[in-house]
Amino acid sequence: MIYTVKMNPAVDNARKPSSFVAMLEAGVVAIAESGVDRISVSQVAKITGHTRPTFYSYFGDTNGLLAEIWLAWGEAWLDRLADFKYKVDADSPENQRLNLALTEIMAISHRCTEVLEVVEPALTKWWRKFDGETDLGKLKVIWLMGERLGTGITAQVDRQASLASFIEPALAAVPNEPFEPLAPISAAKMPEVSSPVVAADSTESQLIQAAADVIAASGVAATSMARIARKGQVSTGTIYPRFDTITDLVDASFELSVNGVLEQNFAQ
Repeated sequence: MIYTVKMNPAVDNARKPSSFVAMLEAGVVAIAESGVDRISVSQVAKITGHTRPTFYSYFGDTNGLLAEIWLAWGEAWLDRLADFKYKVDADSPENQRLNLALTEIMAISHRCTEVLEVVEPALTKWWRKFDGETDLGKLKVIWLMGERLGTGITAQVDRQASLASFIEPALAAVPNEPFEPLAPISAAKMPEVSSPVVAADSTESQLIQAAADVIAASGVAATSMARIARKGQVSTGTIYPRFDTITDLVDASFELSVNGVLEQNFAQ
């Protein structure tokens, strides 16, 4: 498998054994199959046909693998996402898997020190490329990246997320240089949005928020009924009359979070 995104020279095939590169590519496949929180050493070793000791000698653990994937393709991937000419949906299946892998790696970096150590400086260095842009030009890049990253993550649970790409042609049409504003117009009347939030003082609300907090801190794979109960300061038995399974509670927390973002967007 060869990605059209150019690999960082520091992780080039000429500098690393083929088994190292094969495991990097297998890590991308594993993330696409299982999600960044659920990949395992065994899964990556099985995809490549190499041994677990070989994996450990290269990466130490799965966090090390995620960091190396970012080092190999992260900066070139950021360049592509910020390019208005790049069409995500029209890219090859291999690159779409890579897009997903890097999106998820960046999304979890805030709670994984080993990954954050490579993601944060790379983002800082990459953003300096736009120092010569106007404020309007920078805002366009921020909006484009936000739409593409948000769509990439949300599409895993809602395929209609890709409809958000309608914003891209509009952004591309905005000039980078400041321009004369249009004459003031009356504000459009926005549709009423019913609040998805259950009563703030209810036990159900407390559990849903606790689940969202645990997932944000450690990921879905590390979430359990017991941990949510501790976070919500209730007994585990309190959960089951309200939620039959951990999946039900995770889904409820996701819906609450998404609807919260929608409400904020409408307010904006």
